[in-house]
Amino acid sequence: MRARLRAARRVVRVEGMIADITKTVGWMDKLREDPTVRGVLLRVDSPGGGVAASQELLEAVRRMARVKPVVVSMGTVAASGGYYISLGPAASSPTPPPSPAPSA
Repeated sequence: MRARLRAARRVVRVEGMIADITKTVGWMDKLREDPTVRGVLLRVDSPGGGVAASQELLEAVRRMARVKPVVVSMGTVAASGGYYISLGPAASSPTPPPSPAPSA
């Protein structure tokens, strides 16, 4: 019998004030490097927090989005830094440039 790698989707939760993000960023780095993880759900329920912590978290989201699909789900509150990090995947996802308009 052959062993199969099972494709996984994982959740990264950002809840409450954004302050100490060490564990969250570490979890995201682990998921980014895991070949069995095919995509990540970023669940944001945060009123925001520190500017530096929000910026570092945004960069971690962008690093993830460069290599794996990241989908954002916003909870009851996604304000300030919570909203800011939610924009990460859209700004990082590789999308083809728009096609030029056909000539008339």
